[in-house]
Amino acid sequence: MGSRHHQTGAACGTRCTCHIECYDDNHHSSYHTTSTTQWRREAVQCLGGWRSGSFRLDPSADGGRCCALFPFTSYTVQVQACTSGGCTNSSGVTVRTTAAKPSGLKPIVVVETNSSAMALAWTYPSSSNGVILRFVVYRRLACPLAEQPFSQPACVPGDAQEVYRGLDTILTTSGLASYTAYEFLLQAENELGSVDLPVWVRAVTAPAAPQYVKAPVLTKNGTLAVVDWTQSFALNGRLRDYVLSADGEVVSKTISSVGGVERLTKDKTITFIIQAVTVVGQAQSPPIIFDPNAANNTGVTNPTPTASPTTDENTFYKEVWFIIVIVIVGLLIIAIIIAICFRRSYNQQPYIRERLPLEPHRPSDHVTSTSSTLEMAASSTGAWALALSTPPSPRTATCTRCRWTERPAP
Repeated sequence: MGSRHHQTGAACGTRCTCHIECYDDNHHSSYHTTSTTQWRREAVQCLGGWRSGSFRLDPSADGGRCCALFPFTSYTVQVQACTSGGCTNSSGVTVRTTAAKPSGLKPIVVVETNSSAMALAWTYPSSSNGVILRFVVYRRLACPLAEQPFSQPACVPGDAQEVYRGLDTILTTSGLASYTAYEFLLQAENELGSVDLPVWVRAVTAPAAPQYVKAPVLTKNGTLAVVDWTQSFALNGRLRDYVLSADGEVVSKTISSVGGVERLTKDKTITFIIQAVTVVGQAQSPPIIFDPNAANNTGVTNPTPTASPTTDENTFYKEVWFIIVIVIVGLLIIAIIIAICFRRSYNQQPYIRERLPLEPHRPSDHVTSTSSTLEMAASSTGAWALALSTPPSPRTATCTRCRWTERPAP
């Protein structure tokens, strides 16, 4: 560190410049002051970045206080004293200012969101003013609520809840409700305290499919059956409309959560079904029976939320591959049956005659014998046949066979 001497008059004994220099770790600057006396004058200026402060010592004083310095910063200070006879420099002294609360902390940043979690990030403060001991993140329900097409009740911000404490600069907070507004606040702390006036940051989780959670409230007003489903659905997204059906017919499509149907008689029962349609999906209540003669006008026990009906995705018998297999097996069975029928038809035995065929009748044949003998013989079929036999005679023709009608034996 050097020193400089400036003369502004013709004679040093009448007018002299006193030069004082102050150094910190990263900055250097100088301050000049003019004295109109030959006796000692000392001026001190210590600069901290862009901030400065100075004062002038009494000639008889041996010290002073320097101001406008950065907290928790090391400085090197050197004093230069000038008289009419010349200037001299003191040796440099290095000092460090005490700590203070952190400052210059930027708000927390929401990096990514889904329907149940958020990813957050942040940086160290620009002026730590000490050693940062921890970061603390707070969360609360925001107000106003997430946007909806209908008027929402007045709200107040929820209680702040600490969700993180440590030195990391990233955080994923989970267990959040879908399509819900939250606010996050970041604090940086050192040995002397935390940042003054931190800023809350608002963020909204992503939407999800709506859910039926509670049975509606049924009331009556004369012949009017009134249904209030304000607490029946968790919308989890921006509403499009509610669809109210009575006895299988759509009664209304509205953004209101209250509806009614006129009854023809005071004792008439009505079956209601309510659908909530959002930008993501829809949810439906089970059938709600309005019975004016039952407790709370509800004809059945208040239904509990039921799981979504199972789909046919797992019914294998409706799959294409199963239908193809069944068709192939059926064709194979039909082919086997046809083959068996053909085989049996070709292997049948021919008809076997049980006796020789009869000879054709000859008209010229006649019987000339006067004496004959009838003989009875048993045939292979169990019937009796008559045969006429005559003794041979040299004078007459021999008739060995005659035609007789076969009759069963007695």
